[in-house]
Amino acid sequence: MVIEHKLEGEDLKCKECGEDLVEIGVKSRKEIIKYVPAKLIVEEHIIYSYACKACEKETGESNIISTEAPKTIFYNSMASHELVAHTLTLKYQHLLYHFTGRKHILI
Repeated sequence: MVIEHKLEGEDLKCKECGEDLVEIGVKSRKEIIKYVPAKLIVEEHIIYSYACKACEKETGESNIISTEAPKTIFYNSMASHELVAHTLTLKYQHLLYHFTGRKHILI
């Protein structure tokens, strides 16, 4: 991404004589690295159920078996293990800095 910083409107007038200013070149270039937060990806897990038709014909009862759903740390939560670990790590890092700063002030 390129952001150009140019003068516009009344800023293009000379403060001494009032004439239009002319661009004569580029003064400098500066690169700034910005942090873009991580992307969240939604995984849709489809859990299938299976029944044995042969057992159903013989006994009259359906023998239904379902595949295992991935387990999460919190019941019925959308948060993955990785997301919870990332959140806890960030909270720990921010609180650690906060408490460390206060400790130095009190001493």
